[in-house]
Amino acid sequence: MNRYKPTRCILILFILVVAVVWLQRTPHAEAATYTVSYSTGIVSPDHSNVSTDMADVNISIVSERMNEVNFTHNVTIGYAINVRNAREQHASILLAYTAISQGVDITALSFECGMEGEEQNYTLDSYQSTSLPGTYEQWAAEASGFHILNITLEGYTNALVSIDVRFQVWTSADYFNLKFAMGSSLPWGDSAFQDMKISVLNATAFHSIDFEPKETLNVIRSAIDTTGTWHFNMSNFSEDFVGVTLQQNVYMPPGYNPTVPAALIIMTIFLVGSYILWKYTRTRDLGHRNEPLVE
Repeated sequence: MNRYKPTRCILILFILVVAVVWLQRTPHAEAATYTVSYSTGIVSPDHSNVSTDMADVNISIVSERMNEVNFTHNVTIGYAINVRNAREQHASILLAYTAISQGVDITALSFECGMEGEEQNYTLDSYQSTSLPGTYEQWAAEASGFHILNITLEGYTNALVSIDVRFQVWTSADYFNLKFAMGSSLPWGDSAFQDMKISVLNATAFHSIDFEPKETLNVIRSAIDTTGTWHFNMSNFSEDFVGVTLQQNVYMPPGYNPTVPAALIIMTIFLVGSYILWKYTRTRDLGHRNEPLVE
């Protein structure tokens, strides 16, 4: 009579275990990641006789993971821009704050502006518009709305423009790229400089944080925060944007759970092994029952 042997059972289980290990070690083609972006900043469409001598930009990002894939980012931007009229006659400059998004939702936005200096030396008119005259940065041409500051300075005077922007971004992607306009977005003077700081206030929520550009970049890391700072000489700086890329998730195909295949294989091994052992035991018992009694 053909009986199941324990060695055969062990051999089959060994083959199945080797198959599981092999499947876990076999490399798979890496799928493309999904990146969303939000580009924002201040542009000047009519580079007039008013120039920008200095700008200081402070950005803070407070993020919260809503679930496995969704994040909200509360972003605060503080601008301090020194504008100067170096000619005898009064002159005007138009500054416009705008933004464009790719794959993100903006759930809140606030905009506040003001000026510091001798009040008799300037006038400020602030309003919103869906269009902007003149020639300006190409990325801003894709925007659907603008916060516009029309500033007039008396001859040989300067003033400090302060702008505070707050918005909330909802994202669902592997990477979130947040960019701020630089380069020729403003009419920089010959010796103008710009300081910028981007602070990610709960950096532990992300797999990685990458600041760009690397020129003059200084990164400061603490237990929970990561900050990038730059000091630019605008006479020889030509990058269009300064920004940060936040890796929110490690890519997985939709609905894919990496523990499921292994769990199914282990369950299969358990069931097959149990069946083989049961079959062997049953066959052995039947064999014992059919053996003739020896007197």
